[in-house]
This record gives sequence, structure tokens and C-alpha cells, in this order.
Amino acid sequence: EQTMMSDYTGAFNKYLGLFESYAGERFASLPDDSAGSAKMLEAMKYSFSGGGKRIRPVLCLAFCEASGGNARDALPFALALEMVHTYSLIHDDLPCMDDDDMRRGKPSSHIAFGEANALLAGDALLTLAFGEAVAGGNNPAAKAEAVKILSDAAGYAGMIAGQVMDLENEKREAGIDEIRSTDERKTGRLIRAAGLLGLKTVPVIVVDAIDRDAAELALVENLQREDLNAIEEAEGYRALADDFKLTQADIAERVGKARASVANALRLLELPDEVKQMLGSGLLSTGHAKVLLALPGEADRTELARQCLAEGITVRTLERRVQTRLAAPARRSAAPKPDIPTEHRRLLVDKLEERFATSVRLEPSVTYANGRHGRGRIEIGFFDNAELDRILALLGIDVNE
Repeated sequence: EQTMMSDYTGAFNKYLGLFESYAGERFASLPDDSAGSAKMLEAMKYSFSGGGKRIRPVLCLAFCEASGGNARDALPFALALEMVHTYSLIHDDLPCMDDDDMRRGKPSSHIAFGEANALLAGDALLTLAFGEAVAGGNNPAAKAEAVKILSDAAGYAGMIAGQVMDLENEKREAGIDEIRSTDERKTGRLIRAAGLLGLKTVPVIVVDAIDRDAAELALVENLQREDLNAIEEAEGYRALADDFKLTQADIAERVGKARASVANALRLLELPDEVKQMLGSGLLSTGHAKVLLALPGEADRTELARQCLAEGITVRTLERRVQTRLAAPARRSAAPKPDIPTEHRRLLVDKLEERFATSVRLEPSVTYANGRHGRGRIEIGFFDNAELDRILALLGIDVNE
């Protein structure tokens, strides 16, 4: 295992050194013959050299060599990928988006250069990326295909769609299916493109493998975000376990945490939906949630969680109330059973999101122990009135009738 890690580190550093050398040469060759271009080049270099992990360009070079090619031939594609990624980070930090003042331990581009210049620096990197993609090699067909792959990955239905969905998710409590779909577009599409651009020929079976690996890498990378709440983190772990058949030990290794931390996070998903919403919105602390898990029934967990919010009780006080509740005669309440199995619900959500090209939340109807039925719900997200009109048109609704 130690030898494998050493081999991986050595290969990664080899590709990283190759890429950094090439990128440095290409940036050094860019003209700065006017005040405007000099200012832009300074802002572009500032963000591009901001200490990123370089996962995408390294994957591109690795896939090239794995398919029998020369990694140097894929350097223009690798640079184009990282330029697109850097542009997306600059725009992501802008006040109109995530409004982050810091990026990788230093001021974000809009703090260092002003909002307008940051916006233009991102535009400049995106534009330059396509020029870099066609700069290398002598095969016009391969260059055209590279531009198509990059455009699809970064475009309105790829990374940008994921960004739109991410902004929508911030306004409400997003479910695991919505988070998975967001990550696959916002992060996974460029990672998938890294593999495709690095390959000289791509059989269907290889493309399938790239899709799986890209989706897993996207999810792992998003689990490193500092702004995730406890439920989002736990749902990410569950997705790694369910979708990629990873054990808790595998997940811990991927995300760099102890297996016990992963196991404890996953247990939070056993809480009732109402309590998970409290935890996800920050109304309830993780410490309180862990104490509630000692109770066997959903009704007791929900009741005491409501007491936490209403009375502002401490974790220690909650522990005493839980012990009192456990010592009392058990009070059983059968949980309702969803009418749609989990796997089928996920399939339906995928199809609905594909149909409407936006995030969709599906809560199935439920059946109680006494035979009564509870209502289900479908929620379709939209960003503005124009998108609402598009969705209404897909549903065949004419508001002018």
C-alpha cells in the first residue's frame, strides 16, 4: 500500500512538473503591449498561479500516456482545461455569485483587482483557453473535437448549469439527488473532459469508466468544501457508498478523514427529516444531533429536537433528558413507509431533471401503519421568470389562455 502511494505521488509530481513548466512558458509568451493587456495579464496570472491542486491537467496528461500517447502532446489541452477552471473560480467568488473574499489563502481576484477587472480576467482566461486548445499538434480533427469537448463541459448545460443549480440550492435544503446532480455538472463535467481530452482514441467502455471516475472525483472534491453542513457531508458519503460501492474505510481514505468520522456522519442520516432540516440549516448543532441518535423512535427524536430549538437547551441538558426518556416505558410509533422505493425515486429524479434541465425534488407519498396515505410532492427549481416560462411551456401550460 505504501509502495502504491509512493508510485502515485511520483507520477503525479511528474505530470505536475511538466504542466507547470509548459504553463509558465505559455504565459511568458503572451504579449502585454498595452496598459489594458498588462493589467489583464497580471490579474490572470494572479488567479491561475493561486496554488490550485491541478487535478484536471494532471488527469489529462495521465490519460494520454495511459492510452499510449506522449503526455507532452496533451499539454495544450491540459492548459486549456485549467484556464477554464480558473475562470470559473474567479466568477464563482464574485459578489453576485458566492461572494467569497478569499481564495486559497489569499484575497480573491475581485478584492485584489476590483470587481470589473476580475470579471474581465475570467472572461479573458475562458477566451484564451480555446486558443490554447488548438495550439498544439497537427491533427485538425483532434483540435476540433477538443474544442467541442471543452465547450460542452464548460457550457450552459455543463459546468454553468451546475453553478446555476448550486445557487438555487443555497436558497433551500437540497436533497442528495439534487446535490449529486449539481456536483456532476459543476465539477464532474470538467473532470470527465480531462480524461477525454487526454485520450487519443476513446472506446465506449473507456468513456463509461471516465464517467464513473469523474463523478466520483467530483463528489470527493466537493466534500472538501468548508461551507458544507453536516447533512450535506453525510449525504455525500452515502452517495460514495451507494453509487460507487465504497466501504466506510474507502470513503475515509478518499476524503482524508478517520473511518469513525465517516461512520458518525452517516448515522446523522438516520434522524427524522424534520431534525435533519434543523441540522442542515444550522438551527441544531451536530453535538445535539448525535445525542438524539441514542433515542430509538422518530417521534422522541423530533420532540426533543423541537425542545432544543424552543428552549435553547445545552447538549449536556439534552443528554439528561434523553437518559430520562430511555428510562421511561418505551413509546412506539411506526414510521410511515414511502410508496416509491429509494432507487426508483432516484431514477425518476434523474429523468425529471433531464427533462426540465433544472433541479427537481421528489418526495414520494407515504403509507402509515393504519393504512392512511400521506401526500407526495414534486418541486421544480427555477432561477428567474424566463426559466419559469420555459418550464411552463414544457408542461404545456399557456398563461395567456
